[in-house]
Amino acid sequence: MSYARIPSLGPGICLYGLNSPFLFEPEKFLPIPDIAPIWAAEVRRLQPKGPYILGGWSAGGYYCFEVAKYLMNNEKEDDGRPVAIEKLILIDSPCRTIFEALPMVVVNTLSSQGLMGNWGTKEAPKWLLDHFDATIARVEEYRPSPLTIASKQQVLPKVFILWATNGVYTSGEAAASGLDMNSKVTKFMLEDRIDFGPNGWDMLFPRGTQIALATTPGTHFTLIFPPNTSQIASRIRDILSDDAIQAEKAWDLRTC
Repeated sequence: MSYARIPSLGPGICLYGLNSPFLFEPEKFLPIPDIAPIWAAEVRRLQPKGPYILGGWSAGGYYCFEVAKYLMNNEKEDDGRPVAIEKLILIDSPCRTIFEALPMVVVNTLSSQGLMGNWGTKEAPKWLLDHFDATIARVEEYRPSPLTIASKQQVLPKVFILWATNGVYTSGEAAASGLDMNSKVTKFMLEDRIDFGPNGWDMLFPRGTQIALATTPGTHFTLIFPPNTSQIASRIRDILSDDAIQAEKAWDLRTC
């Protein structure tokens, strides 16, 4: 649903957006690593052969990371080679090596103020908040293990990290919100961003992994709504073209 607003990426390019299996049954939400086989099966159904380009926004970054590990470690192509993950795209996904799970009080506060995206003056719908609550509970217990290369046949994925440029509040509004600004993830969500580096993701990939970083306009919640989606689409087009990444000054290229 979140990715449906992204404009066309170009002729011959198909972007699949997968809904949560627990969207309307949050009480059945599995631990994040245990969801990976479900996602992986759907990815393989839609595209039976790799290599794959996987991406995710917010907690979706954790899902695509776990799916990448699952496919690389558990799935084979018809010729017996390990499944290849060509690229991983992490969109404003605060890494659990540094950031806490987002407190539900922050979600409820922002929802009551109509700041959870493009719902206008309305609060976010109850089903969305219930799913948020279940997601946060699983994020709270999530402790990601690094991606490892177990075979010489496996290839390191290239990693692309996009950060929203804006916080939900101005710095003065954040301080006056009454929310706990000592929480790293609350500060990350509410205040304008300063650090556009890997922010912990580099700790989860093997030495030699290429990481490219860039920004995209909007807050954590509005970057997937128009007009910000045009820039998301532009960044994804860059990612699909390695030449564009090398030429585009907006990208910060690093190696783990």
